[in-house]
Amino acid sequence: TYRMSHKPRGTAVIINNIHFEDMATRDGAEGDTGRLQEAFESLGFTVMTFIDLDHSKMVATMKDQGNADHSNYDCFVCCIMSHGTTGKVFSSDDVGLDICEIMKPFHANKCPSLKGKPKLFFIQACQGKKIQGKESIEGDLDATPGDDVPLNFICNEADFFLGLSTVPGHISKR
Repeated sequence: TYRMSHKPRGTAVIINNIHFEDMATRDGAEGDTGRLQEAFESLGFTVMTFIDLDHSKMVATMKDQGNADHSNYDCFVCCIMSHGTTGKVFSSDDVGLDICEIMKPFHANKCPSLKGKPKLFFIQACQGKKIQGKESIEGDLDATPGDDVPLNFICNEADFFLGLSTVPGHISKR
C-alpha cells in the first residue's frame, strides 16, 4: 500500500510530441495535453506540460525531474505521447529514446526521494508496425497468488509502473 496523502500528491510530467522533422505530424494530438493535465490536476498533482521536445530537451527534462526533491510528494507520473518503435519513443527531432533509459533517472539509487514511492510511466506511441488482431475470451484465467515474502531491501527498479498503449511490435491507435 502506498501513502497518498500529500497535497500536492506529486508531479505529473506530460510530454506531447506532435510535430517532427521528417515524421508525420500526429494530427489530433493537440487536445490530449489539456485533457491529461485536467485529469492529473483533479487527482491532486502539480502538472508540467511540454510540447515538441527535441532529444536533448527530453533527456534534460527526465534528468531534471530525477534530480528534483520529491520528499514532500507521494508519487511521480510521466506521460509521453509521440511516435515510437519497439522499446523507444521519438523526440521531435526524430531521435529514438529507449524507454528504459527514460526511466533510469528515477531509479532508487539516482532519485532517493522517490524510493519506495510509485513512479508511473504512460507511453502513447507505436511499438512497431503490426496491427493487432482480436480474439474472444470465454472465461477468466485461473491465478494462484504466491506467498508474500517480506523483503528488507528495495531494488533500484522497484515501484515502477509502465503502461504502453500497445504491445511490442504493434501500432498504437489514437
